[in-house]
Amino acid sequence: MKAHRFLLCMQMGGLSDTMFSVEKSIVDPKEKTMVLRTQNLSWNNIIAVEEFMEYLPHPEDPAKTLLKQHAQISVNLRPLGGILEGFIADTMGTKAVEGRKAIDFVCEMLLSEKKSSSV
Repeated sequence: MKAHRFLLCMQMGGLSDTMFSVEKSIVDPKEKTMVLRTQNLSWNNIIAVEEFMEYLPHPEDPAKTLLKQHAQISVNLRPLGGILEGFIADTMGTKAVEGRKAIDFVCEMLLSEKKSSSV
């Protein structure tokens, strides 16, 4: 199953209050995998960010999910390119940790609901 989404992000401050990106996802229920590729559309001639995420069954514990994630960041703004790339990478790293915590929370809630409904 494949999907393409056009994403709109409303934010306060920064270069623009409205940012656009595109996300492509592929879900393979048979293999139990999901691959996401997200790329910014706004300001991509100055700052291009492409993020890849892959969810797949853990090779040693099928009850767990393995997440592989990386991003490519390019800043076409001399001489600040390296500084901005580092800042963006640090921010994305922090957001990734928050995202994983949110997914863990949702999974725990779903498991507790499942346990309480089976009692």
